[in-house]
Amino acid sequence: HIGAIGGALTSSYALAAVIEAPLVSNLALTIGWLNALRFVGSSIALLALAAVILMPTMPRPSSTQAHTPTLPFVQIFRRRRVWTAFLLETTATPLGSYAFAAVAVYARYLHLALWVGTLAVTMVALGNAIGRLIGGVTADRFGVNRVFLVIFVIGILAAALLQSPVNGFIVLSAA
Repeated sequence: HIGAIGGALTSSYALAAVIEAPLVSNLALTIGWLNALRFVGSSIALLALAAVILMPTMPRPSSTQAHTPTLPFVQIFRRRRVWTAFLLETTATPLGSYAFAAVAVYARYLHLALWVGTLAVTMVALGNAIGRLIGGVTADRFGVNRVFLVIFVIGILAAALLQSPVNGFIVLSAA
């Protein structure tokens, strides 16, 4: 169940935005956006540093484990599927980042209440975390290619919705 494990690991970091977006939004009301971002960013950096310092060392592998032959990087890099995956990933990833960043900007542009933008960013973050977990589990069952295609189409639909947002419902739907 490699997909499920990978999905769980990547969704755990994606959940951070569910906490960060409302925190920054609330702090911005009292100390301003820039100071709120500085405070939250510095706090996360200190938390990461503490985690690295307190992390236990990994045990060395025992010599009884079977040695798996490794392929040289150049040989892996020449594979067509690796290039295809690289191309798809570099074209799809910006769509998610675009939706994540643009959803709050669009809510503000539409003169919606601050809570709508905060809720939209939180929904994107929660969808990101849940989507990674579900994507990992379904990739184990249906294969990575089918799951990636569905994720790609959802990203394109969200980006298309954000191209001409008319009201808060469209912004929240894209989220």
